[in-house]
Amino acid sequence: MEREKALSQISKFQVEKLSPEERESLILDWWGIDEDDIEYMRLPIELREEVKSCDSPRSNVMNVKYNPLLVEAVKHQYIGVKNSYLANYLSSLLGRKIDVIGDEDVLLECFCCHYLTIKERGNYEICAVCGWEDDGSNNKEIYSNANHMTLSEGQFNFQKKHHSMKTMDLETSLKIREKYFWLNSMQ
Repeated sequence: MEREKALSQISKFQVEKLSPEERESLILDWWGIDEDDIEYMRLPIELREEVKSCDSPRSNVMNVKYNPLLVEAVKHQYIGVKNSYLANYLSSLLGRKIDVIGDEDVLLECFCCHYLTIKERGNYEICAVCGWEDDGSNNKEIYSNANHMTLSEGQFNFQKKHHSMKTMDLETSLKIREKYFWLNSMQ
């Protein structure tokens, strides 16, 4: 199955499981997209017009007309995720073996945890693995206003948390490695 189709199927499944609060939060987070965003162009025309002309949704967030926006929001959470992870996840949903093919996202290393999770350097993206907000600096001793600590402190905190994950919850630690590319595993 093509990667894009797999992402759509997984996202549609997850949208169906969202609570009203989760739906509202995602819709409001994504309400500001516009013509410059590829996700905007994937929306139905009526929804594009509403997003463009209204400050907030006109209807109840549970209205299915917002599902295409929610699908795009959920798909965005899978940027950088390996095809093998998508295949395993989709296989478990469908109850049969699925292979996912297609180009995986080419991402940059998070300076804190060294997983490949950053689309654009210095754009204040938040790493999906460790939560570090990428301010573009890899200097370990300069204070990061975005993160309220130095990179060295962030790395220490991640290592401490990651180490406790390995000893307390090996399954969680392995799932992170299964899901994301890690720079050290590519060398």
